[in-house]
Amino acid sequence: MKLFGFSAIMLLASTVHARSVLVSRGLNDDITSWLSKHVPFSEQRILAHIDAKGALVAGAAPPVLSSGDEYQFYWVRDGGLAMQALADLYASTGSAAIPPKFDKFYDWTVLTQRTARESSPGWFKERQAWTKYSLDGMPFKEWMSPQYDGPAVRAQAFIKYAVATKNVAKFYRGNDDTSVIKTDLDSIVRSINEADGYEPWEEVMGDHFMVHLVQYRALIDGADLAQSVGDNTNAARYRATAQTIKNEKLTKYWDGTKIKATLGGKNGGDNQGAAAKVQKNHWVDISTMLGVTHGGDDSTWSAADPKVQATFFEIVRAFSQGAYKPDRVLSDWSLNQKETTFNGKPMNPAIGRYPEDIYDGANYKYPGSGDHESAGAGFWFLATNAMAEVLYKAVATNERVGKIVITAENTGFWSFIGLQNAQPQTISKDSALFGQAQLLLVDNADRFLRRTQKYVSPEGYMSEQFQFATGVQQGTKDLAWSYASVVSAHLARNIALPLVDGGAVPPTPTTPPTTQPTTEPTTPPTSGTCPANDSQKTDCGFAGINQSGCEAKGCCWKASAPGSKTPWCFNKVQGGSVTPPPPTKNCNVAPSSKKDCGYSGINQSGCEAKGCCWAPVQNNPTNAPWCFVAA
Repeated sequence: MKLFGFSAIMLLASTVHARSVLVSRGLNDDITSWLSKHVPFSEQRILAHIDAKGALVAGAAPPVLSSGDEYQFYWVRDGGLAMQALADLYASTGSAAIPPKFDKFYDWTVLTQRTARESSPGWFKERQAWTKYSLDGMPFKEWMSPQYDGPAVRAQAFIKYAVATKNVAKFYRGNDDTSVIKTDLDSIVRSINEADGYEPWEEVMGDHFMVHLVQYRALIDGADLAQSVGDNTNAARYRATAQTIKNEKLTKYWDGTKIKATLGGKNGGDNQGAAAKVQKNHWVDISTMLGVTHGGDDSTWSAADPKVQATFFEIVRAFSQGAYKPDRVLSDWSLNQKETTFNGKPMNPAIGRYPEDIYDGANYKYPGSGDHESAGAGFWFLATNAMAEVLYKAVATNERVGKIVITAENTGFWSFIGLQNAQPQTISKDSALFGQAQLLLVDNADRFLRRTQKYVSPEGYMSEQFQFATGVQQGTKDLAWSYASVVSAHLARNIALPLVDGGAVPPTPTTPPTTQPTTEPTTPPTSGTCPANDSQKTDCGFAGINQSGCEAKGCCWKASAPGSKTPWCFNKVQGGSVTPPPPTKNCNVAPSSKKDCGYSGINQSGCEAKGCCWAPVQNNPTNAPWCFVAA
């Protein structure tokens, strides 16, 4: 029987740590430290997967042995997502190692788009919809095609890189149907009404949420790119097609509880677990979250959308408490009950593709079938990392739209995240509860990445999967998409962190809240008392301040009721009057005159607790300090 609301939340509490006590954000510095090492390694591994011809090889690349690896092919979707990660990384870091490899991939794309044009699919119309290619550049016809997400994610990769390098003409020419971006965008326009494409796992035919959402995103971004070079005709065509996808396709997937990953699903391929998925018709699948991370925007299936968050919660339930359990179970997902912390800090559940899955990376049939008998599907690194990326992106969306919306649909999600008294409401950006909710999202995202951190090899290598009960890596070794998913989550985290820095995060209950502030606080005044009456509470903090930062200023701290406008950090009162706040600092200091007042890694609360000024600098060629001495 399916459980909702309070019953489902109570069951989750047995496998996911409670989230109620606030401590310093510094507890998650372990993730920052790990990413500082693992992201450069992941970049190196993705680059190593680009061979001499420019093909992004999905499976093992040197020095990892590829003997017997069935993933020695170029998948258009895998390659597009990996190159998106590199394009975003280049835009963020300017890594000199990326352009030579991107040029190789460009040459490879020109080759494969040409061989696709010259191909004769036979059973489907769209020639650019081949799922994968041999490493000689020819479509691999003995595989599950068509697949319509490939051109979309590849177009996104080139659009991102064209913008980052300011070299649009190389990749997009409105009067040249063979330019790489136009080839893929035109493919989307031709194929949006084609039914019976394969989902990302190449097992089930039908219409797919992820496919339609990444198509929408590619067309919107492509229209902007075309318009930027004066190609208004094609820009209008791409934008009109995107609106058709948004209004006529993407509206059909919500079933009242969750987003169904597939509509009209049939077949199931060789994976007998996929056939069970078709039979059950639940369509709980991580591909919905992959669609959100690579296709959503603030107004279209964003990470902050209550329906997306409701679906997120159903995926968590599937892999942590056995919801949507198939009739025949090979994977009990017991790792999520056995191992809940890493280095004394909490992890969120590991995530697989879908609950009925039995593909173990090599085999795909139930025991007793005589051949290809599976030992059980594992969790996937890319799936677990996608959950983290969704939460980071929700933080950024909430900040941009200025509110958090909780409806009856996503109260389970917010209870899982740890928001106390989660109930339908709109939390405005100027509310203390908004800042706390944002911090909870970041901390929960970090808990998913901590799960990944635990099961990567000591050197940093990641396979496709890790075993459902032991965490041992399984499936193809050294999967390019696994590394890309870490990079994408990391970049989303880099955007989210400055929006919540200086706040608090909830710890594991096994770690008492004894962590000290990361700076030596000034001695708080001993005079005055903390008022009990809300009418006497005047703001003594700033957006995102935490308890340690508040009390270090000599102020009072008490969490207010959800939706209340009463400040959580407020002034003391003395003799019936409010103790005046300290004199206002003059923080209007020219960048060239700023004197460092902090240390590496200091946050806003630690900085201001020292009496210093705080002003983040996004583009910072002079390396001006964020924490600086007041004038």
